[in-house]
Amino acid sequence: MDTELRASTDELILLYKLEKEIIDIYVEGQSDRVVIERYLKENDISNINITEIQYVDIPNELLTDTNWSGNKGRLIYFSEKLKSSVEIPNKNVFCIIDADLDRELKLLPDNEFLLVTDFTCMEMYSFNEKCLDKFFDLHYRRDIPHGLIQNFCSILKLAFIIRLEKKRNVPDISWYEITRQCKINEELIQFDHTTFITNLLSSQGKANLIGIFLTTTKKGLPDTVDYRHHAYDDDYIDLLSWYGRASKVKPKYCDRSVVARVLIAFTDIKSLNDYELFKNIKNISEKKSLLSH
Repeated sequence: MDTELRASTDELILLYKLEKEIIDIYVEGQSDRVVIERYLKENDISNINITEIQYVDIPNELLTDTNWSGNKGRLIYFSEKLKSSVEIPNKNVFCIIDADLDRELKLLPDNEFLLVTDFTCMEMYSFNEKCLDKFFDLHYRRDIPHGLIQNFCSILKLAFIIRLEKKRNVPDISWYEITRQCKINEELIQFDHTTFITNLLSSQGKANLIGIFLTTTKKGLPDTVDYRHHAYDDDYIDLLSWYGRASKVKPKYCDRSVVARVLIAFTDIKSLNDYELFKNIKNISEKKSLLSH
Protein backbone atom coordinates (compact mmCIF):
# COMPACT_ATOMS: atom_id res chain seq x y z
CA MET A 1 0.00 0.00 0.00
CA ASP A 2 1.36 3.46 -0.92
CA THR A 3 2.30 5.69 2.01
CA GLU A 4 -0.20 8.34 0.97
CA LEU A 5 -3.03 5.79 1.29
CA ARG A 6 -2.09 4.84 4.85
CA ALA A 7 -3.62 6.57 7.83
CA SER A 8 -1.27 8.29 10.26
CA THR A 9 -1.39 7.52 13.97
CA ASP A 10 -2.77 11.02 14.64
CA GLU A 11 -5.59 10.46 12.13
CA LEU A 12 -6.47 7.13 13.71
CA ILE A 13 -6.45 8.55 17.23
CA LEU A 14 -8.85 11.26 16.08
CA LEU A 15 -11.06 8.56 14.55
CA TYR A 16 -11.19 6.60 17.84
CA LYS A 17 -12.07 9.73 19.76
CA LEU A 18 -15.01 10.44 17.44
CA GLU A 19 -16.18 6.90 16.62
CA LYS A 20 -16.35 5.22 20.00
CA GLU A 21 -18.16 2.12 18.79
CA ILE A 22 -15.33 1.06 16.48
CA ILE A 23 -13.15 -1.73 17.91
CA ASP A 24 -9.81 -2.22 16.15
CA ILE A 25 -6.93 -4.53 16.94
CA TYR A 26 -3.56 -4.10 15.21
CA VAL A 27 -1.14 -7.02 14.78
CA GLU A 28 2.40 -7.64 13.55
CA GLY A 29 1.71 -9.66 10.43
CA GLN A 30 -0.41 -11.98 8.35
CA SER A 31 -0.13 -15.10 10.52
CA ASP A 32 -1.28 -13.16 13.59
CA ARG A 33 -4.22 -11.72 11.65
CA VAL A 34 -5.26 -15.12 10.27
CA VAL A 35 -5.24 -16.85 13.68
CA ILE A 36 -7.19 -14.06 15.38
CA GLU A 37 -9.72 -13.76 12.55
CA ARG A 38 -10.33 -17.53 12.72
CA TYR A 39 -10.81 -17.20 16.48
CA LEU A 40 -13.33 -14.38 16.00
CA LYS A 41 -15.25 -16.45 13.45
CA GLU A 42 -15.24 -19.54 15.68
CA ASN A 43 -16.71 -17.50 18.54
CA ASP A 44 -19.20 -15.49 16.43
CA ILE A 45 -17.46 -12.22 17.21
CA SER A 46 -18.18 -9.71 14.46
CA ASN A 47 -17.56 -6.33 16.06
CA ILE A 48 -13.73 -6.38 16.00
CA ASN A 49 -11.57 -5.41 13.02
CA ILE A 50 -8.07 -6.92 12.71
CA THR A 51 -5.47 -4.87 10.82
CA GLU A 52 -1.79 -5.48 10.12
CA ILE A 53 0.30 -2.55 11.38
CA GLN A 54 2.02 -2.21 8.00
CA TYR A 55 -1.12 -0.43 6.83
CA VAL A 56 -0.54 2.40 9.30
CA ASP A 57 1.90 5.12 8.29
CA ILE A 58 4.69 4.79 10.88
CA PRO A 59 8.02 5.50 9.12
CA ASN A 60 11.21 3.85 10.37
CA GLU A 61 12.64 7.20 11.43
CA LEU A 62 9.98 7.45 14.15
CA LEU A 63 11.50 4.36 15.78
CA THR A 64 15.13 5.51 15.80
CA ASP A 65 14.93 6.89 19.33
CA THR A 66 13.26 3.75 20.70
CA ASN A 67 14.57 0.28 21.59
CA TRP A 68 12.30 -1.32 19.01
CA SER A 69 12.23 -1.90 15.27
CA GLY A 70 10.09 -3.48 12.56
CA ASN A 71 6.37 -4.09 12.89
CA LYS A 72 6.69 -4.90 16.58
CA GLY A 73 8.32 -1.52 17.09
CA ARG A 74 5.51 0.15 15.16
CA LEU A 75 2.90 -1.48 17.36
CA ILE A 76 4.69 -0.40 20.52
CA TYR A 77 5.09 3.12 19.15
CA PHE A 78 1.39 3.29 18.27
CA SER A 79 0.35 1.93 21.67
CA GLU A 80 2.48 4.61 23.37
CA LYS A 81 0.76 7.29 21.29
CA LEU A 82 -2.61 5.87 22.31
CA LYS A 83 -1.54 5.81 25.95
CA SER A 84 -0.54 9.47 25.83
CA SER A 85 -3.91 10.44 24.35
CA VAL A 86 -6.17 11.01 27.35
CA GLU A 87 -9.33 11.24 25.24
CA ILE A 88 -9.76 7.53 24.42
CA PRO A 89 -11.61 6.39 27.55
CA ASN A 90 -13.49 3.52 25.91
CA LYS A 91 -10.36 1.51 25.12
CA ASN A 92 -11.64 0.63 21.67
CA VAL A 93 -8.25 0.08 20.05
CA PHE A 94 -5.45 -2.34 20.97
CA CYS A 95 -2.13 -3.58 19.64
CA ILE A 96 -0.93 -7.19 19.93
CA ILE A 97 2.77 -8.11 19.88
CA ASP A 98 4.80 -11.30 20.22
CA ALA A 99 6.61 -11.64 23.54
CA ASP A 100 9.73 -13.00 21.76
CA LEU A 101 12.67 -12.76 24.20
CA ASP A 102 11.32 -9.71 25.96
CA ARG A 103 9.18 -11.39 28.62
CA GLU A 104 12.19 -13.37 29.84
CA LEU A 105 14.35 -10.23 29.75
CA LYS A 106 11.63 -8.18 31.48
CA LEU A 107 11.57 -5.65 28.65
CA LEU A 108 7.89 -5.71 27.77
CA PRO A 109 6.28 -2.25 27.98
CA ASP A 110 3.56 -1.67 30.56
CA ASN A 111 0.73 -0.28 28.46
CA GLU A 112 -3.03 -0.85 28.71
CA PHE A 113 -3.36 -0.56 24.93
CA LEU A 114 -0.80 -3.31 24.35
CA LEU A 115 -1.56 -7.03 24.55
CA VAL A 116 1.09 -9.74 24.37
CA THR A 117 0.99 -13.37 23.23
CA ASP A 118 0.79 -15.89 26.06
CA PHE A 119 3.95 -17.56 24.77
CA THR A 120 6.85 -16.19 22.73
CA CYS A 121 4.85 -15.85 19.51
CA MET A 122 1.60 -16.71 17.75
CA GLU A 123 3.15 -19.84 16.23
CA MET A 124 3.57 -21.36 19.69
CA TYR A 125 -0.19 -21.99 19.89
CA SER A 126 0.48 -24.72 17.30
CA PHE A 127 3.37 -26.27 19.27
CA ASN A 128 1.50 -29.11 20.92
CA GLU A 129 0.86 -32.81 20.40
CA LYS A 130 -2.51 -32.42 18.70
CA CYS A 131 -1.32 -29.93 16.10
CA LEU A 132 1.99 -31.64 15.37
CA ASP A 133 0.32 -35.06 15.07
CA LYS A 134 -1.94 -33.55 12.43
CA PHE A 135 1.01 -31.80 10.75
CA PHE A 136 3.02 -35.01 10.39
CA ASP A 137 0.01 -37.12 9.41
CA LEU A 138 -1.57 -34.81 6.82
CA HIS A 139 1.38 -32.73 5.63
CA TYR A 140 4.50 -34.87 5.96
CA ARG A 141 2.41 -38.05 5.43
CA ARG A 142 4.05 -40.08 8.17
CA ASP A 143 3.67 -40.79 11.87
CA ILE A 144 5.41 -38.43 14.25
CA PRO A 145 8.30 -40.34 15.89
CA HIS A 146 7.94 -41.19 19.55
CA GLY A 147 9.70 -38.59 21.69
CA LEU A 148 10.15 -36.04 18.90
CA ILE A 149 8.11 -33.29 20.55
CA GLN A 150 10.17 -33.50 23.74
CA ASN A 151 13.27 -33.61 21.55
CA PHE A 152 12.14 -30.39 19.87
CA CYS A 153 11.49 -28.81 23.27
CA SER A 154 15.02 -29.51 24.48
CA ILE A 155 16.67 -28.16 21.33
CA LEU A 156 14.47 -25.07 21.10
CA LYS A 157 15.13 -24.30 24.76
CA LEU A 158 18.89 -24.46 24.19
CA ALA A 159 18.56 -22.17 21.17
CA PHE A 160 16.40 -19.79 23.21
CA ILE A 161 19.06 -19.56 25.94
CA ILE A 162 21.70 -18.81 23.30
CA ARG A 163 19.45 -16.10 21.81
CA LEU A 164 18.97 -14.57 25.26
CA GLU A 165 22.71 -14.44 25.84
CA LYS A 166 23.26 -12.98 22.38
CA LYS A 167 20.74 -10.21 23.04
CA ARG A 168 22.33 -9.43 26.41
CA ASN A 169 25.93 -9.35 25.19
CA VAL A 170 26.22 -9.02 21.41
CA PRO A 171 22.82 -8.04 19.97
CA ASP A 172 24.30 -6.79 16.69
CA ILE A 173 25.93 -10.01 15.47
CA SER A 174 24.12 -12.21 12.96
CA TRP A 175 22.22 -15.35 13.91
CA TYR A 176 22.79 -18.71 12.21
CA GLU A 177 20.17 -21.38 11.69
CA ILE A 178 20.49 -23.95 14.47
CA THR A 179 20.04 -26.72 11.91
CA ARG A 180 23.64 -26.14 10.78
CA GLN A 181 24.64 -28.24 13.78
CA CYS A 182 21.80 -30.77 13.75
CA LYS A 183 21.73 -34.38 12.65
CA ILE A 184 19.21 -37.20 12.93
CA ASN A 185 19.97 -40.28 14.98
CA GLU A 186 17.27 -42.97 15.21
CA GLU A 187 14.53 -40.51 14.19
CA LEU A 188 15.47 -37.92 16.85
CA ILE A 189 17.61 -34.81 16.43
CA GLN A 190 21.00 -34.25 17.95
CA PHE A 191 21.95 -30.58 18.30
CA ASP A 192 25.64 -29.85 18.88
CA HIS A 193 25.16 -26.58 20.73
CA THR A 194 28.83 -26.35 21.71
CA THR A 195 29.97 -26.27 18.10
CA PHE A 196 27.07 -23.97 17.22
CA ILE A 197 28.09 -21.42 19.87
CA THR A 198 31.76 -21.69 18.90
CA ASN A 199 31.06 -21.08 15.22
CA LEU A 200 28.49 -18.35 15.88
CA LEU A 201 30.89 -16.30 17.98
CA SER A 202 34.33 -17.06 16.53
CA SER A 203 33.21 -16.34 12.96
CA GLN A 204 32.13 -12.85 14.06
CA GLY A 205 35.11 -11.90 16.18
CA LYS A 206 33.52 -12.73 19.53
CA ALA A 207 35.43 -15.89 20.50
CA ASN A 208 36.18 -14.37 23.92
CA LEU A 209 32.49 -14.89 24.84
CA ILE A 210 32.33 -18.61 24.06
CA GLY A 211 32.94 -19.62 27.70
CA ILE A 212 30.19 -17.29 28.96
CA PHE A 213 27.68 -18.70 26.49
CA LEU A 214 28.58 -22.31 27.32
CA THR A 215 28.26 -21.63 31.05
CA THR A 216 24.85 -20.04 30.54
CA THR A 217 23.53 -22.97 28.50
CA LYS A 218 24.79 -25.37 31.16
CA LYS A 219 22.84 -23.48 33.85
CA GLY A 220 19.71 -23.69 31.70
CA LEU A 221 16.30 -22.21 32.46
CA PRO A 222 13.63 -23.33 34.95
CA ASP A 223 11.57 -26.35 33.93
CA THR A 224 8.56 -25.11 35.85
CA VAL A 225 7.06 -23.02 33.05
CA ASP A 226 5.33 -24.09 29.84
CA TYR A 227 7.98 -25.03 27.27
CA ARG A 228 6.42 -22.61 24.78
CA HIS A 229 7.80 -19.73 26.81
CA HIS A 230 11.30 -20.90 25.87
CA ALA A 231 11.03 -21.46 22.12
CA TYR A 232 11.56 -18.94 19.33
CA ASP A 233 9.35 -18.93 16.24
CA ASP A 234 12.15 -18.91 13.63
CA ASP A 235 13.93 -21.82 15.31
CA TYR A 236 10.68 -23.79 15.59
CA ILE A 237 9.84 -23.40 11.91
CA ASP A 238 13.45 -23.93 10.76
CA LEU A 239 13.74 -27.12 12.80
CA LEU A 240 10.46 -28.56 11.55
CA SER A 241 11.31 -27.68 7.94
CA TRP A 242 14.81 -29.15 8.24
CA TYR A 243 13.50 -32.33 9.87
CA GLY A 244 11.22 -32.92 6.91
CA ARG A 245 14.07 -32.52 4.42
CA ALA A 246 16.38 -34.73 6.49
CA SER A 247 13.62 -37.38 6.63
CA LYS A 248 13.24 -37.40 2.82
CA VAL A 249 9.86 -35.65 2.75
CA LYS A 250 9.22 -34.11 -0.68
CA PRO A 251 10.98 -30.70 -0.81
CA LYS A 252 7.84 -28.74 -1.69
CA TYR A 253 6.29 -29.78 1.64
CA CYS A 254 9.40 -28.69 3.57
CA ASP A 255 9.62 -25.16 2.22
CA ARG A 256 9.89 -22.88 5.22
CA SER A 257 7.04 -20.59 4.20
CA VAL A 258 4.81 -23.59 3.48
CA VAL A 259 5.57 -25.12 6.88
CA ALA A 260 4.74 -21.82 8.60
CA ARG A 261 1.39 -21.51 6.79
CA VAL A 262 0.41 -25.11 7.50
CA LEU A 263 1.17 -24.71 11.21
CA ILE A 264 -1.12 -21.69 11.33
CA ALA A 265 -3.82 -23.61 9.44
CA PHE A 266 -3.59 -26.55 11.86
CA THR A 267 -3.73 -24.42 15.03
CA ASP A 268 -6.57 -25.69 17.23
CA ILE A 269 -8.78 -22.60 17.32
CA LYS A 270 -11.17 -23.95 19.96
CA SER A 271 -8.30 -24.41 22.42
CA LEU A 272 -7.44 -20.71 22.22
CA ASN A 273 -10.28 -19.97 24.65
CA ASP A 274 -7.98 -21.34 27.37
CA TYR A 275 -5.42 -18.57 26.95
CA GLU A 276 -5.35 -15.09 28.44
CA LEU A 277 -4.74 -13.23 25.17
CA PHE A 278 -7.85 -14.68 23.58
CA LYS A 279 -9.93 -14.29 26.74
CA ASN A 280 -8.99 -10.62 26.56
CA ILE A 281 -10.00 -10.41 22.90
CA LYS A 282 -13.40 -11.79 23.86
CA ASN A 283 -13.62 -9.31 26.74
CA ILE A 284 -12.80 -6.48 24.33
CA SER A 285 -15.68 -7.53 22.09
CA GLU A 286 -18.03 -7.52 25.08
CA LYS A 287 -16.65 -4.24 26.50
CA LYS A 288 -15.53 -6.00 29.66
CA SER A 289 -12.44 -5.33 31.74
CA LEU A 290 -9.25 -7.04 30.62
CA LEU A 291 -7.37 -9.68 32.53
CA SER A 292 -3.96 -8.55 33.73
CA HIS A 293 -1.24 -9.12 31.15
